[in-house]
Amino acid sequence: MSRDGAWEEWITFVLNAVAEQAIDAYDCGVGLQALQTEYHDLFPNRPAVRDVVDYVFEEPYLTASRAIEATGRSRQAVYDAIEALEAEGIVEEISGSERYRVYEAPQIIDVVGSP
Repeated sequence: MSRDGAWEEWITFVLNAVAEQAIDAYDCGVGLQALQTEYHDLFPNRPAVRDVVDYVFEEPYLTASRAIEATGRSRQAVYDAIEALEAEGIVEEISGSERYRVYEAPQIIDVVGSP
């Protein structure tokens, strides 16, 4: 393009691509924020669950041990929180094991992965 002197078209193309990426990032952020508010609203009087919800937005694939470390909550509080989140469909167990379970947050993953 530069050999033909088509700089204006090239710059327009690049700026349009950057603008499209910015819009996608903004939409993703808005979607995540709305989802986080929705999840918080389900547990207004359960601060440990809300802490784990916040952690899930940082790490949509989680284990109890990482959630304990990240939130500073007790082992029992985190296990109870994960159970509450699982009951609401916010997280799903994906490891298929009895110990060292791994959970994912499919709605968060969908928002981040959507075009």
